[in-house]
Amino acid sequence: MTKDQLREKAELSSGLITNVTLGRGNPSLQTMEQIADALETPLSVLLETDLDKKSIELLSQGKIICYPDGYEWISGLLPSRQAFIVKKWVEEAQNTLDNDSLETNKK
Repeated sequence: MTKDQLREKAELSSGLITNVTLGRGNPSLQTMEQIADALETPLSVLLETDLDKKSIELLSQGKIICYPDGYEWISGLLPSRQAFIVKKWVEEAQNTLDNDSLETNKK
């Protein structure tokens, strides 16, 4: 799909499409949703990223995003069965973090 085709299908200006495709600017969530719809792609796929911690900090304008020791954020495409297992691991890790947070707040 060309930029012009994307512009027409997403009903956005050519300048906005150019800026987004060149990685300039900060498009709104609504703009990204229009682009995702035009590309017939889930919005989550457009927003998915595997940035390292330093890149995330730069994008968050210097706000430090920390994960507890022994944890890291990952994303990837998996077969359904493996994705099911990973989701269970994520739930378990989140429960552990929530319980640890509750214990810390009680102190």
